Amino acid sequence: MQFSRDVPTNETAYAMPIRRCPTKGDLVGIVTSHQILGTYTHYYHSRTVPCDEPEPCDACQDGYSKRYHVYVGSFIPATNEHVILELTAAASDSFRNYQKRLGTMRGCWFKIHRPSGRPNGRIHAQCKHADQTKIDLPTEPNLIRALCHIWNKPLPNPETTKPNNRIRDQHSDYAADDCAVAELFATAANPTPVPPEPKNGKPNQ
Repeated sequence: MQFSRDVPTNETAYAMPIRRCPTKGDLVGIVTSHQILGTYTHYYHSRTVPCDEPEPCDACQDGYSKRYHVYVGSFIPATNEHVILELTAAASDSFRNYQKRLGTMRGCWFKIHRPSGRPNGRIHAQCKHADQTKIDLPTEPNLIRALCHIWNKPLPNPETTKPNNRIRDQHSDYAADDCAVAELFATAANPTPVPPEPKNGKPNQ
């Protein structure tokens, strides 16, 4: 029998909770993903599920409109949780602008809230550079694997589940000082494109 004061981590576990903007109050966190990830979804049977486009899924056949959701790994300091932040396309503007300017989302401090205090009210987002010398961020999550686990879906093409090592290598230490940040502004990459909202249904934020 052996005892240890260190709990081993399960590197094969992909269970991560999805967090959304609260109705009231702020949600503050730091992005742990290098890039945003998005897909079309349906609100079907009281839960958000992915659309199986280009093939028609059950929700499509039942006439449910689809909407585009954006996902990023996020660390929530207040609760010490590593979660998946879910945003609608409209609510992700500040995040995509940040990625366009710096070339990576990792290390982006954000605060989101609903000014109206209504469940489906518009989301206001603030994004700025976080001082990573004061916090040790979790490893970048594999969002595709985590979302497929949550939605009980098979993994898509294995090539799409591989992390972007070029981005990780280029930006892994980008928060070390202001000079690194300035250099990234000069070499910014294009943001991940987000399609316009569908006309057959007004999506919630």
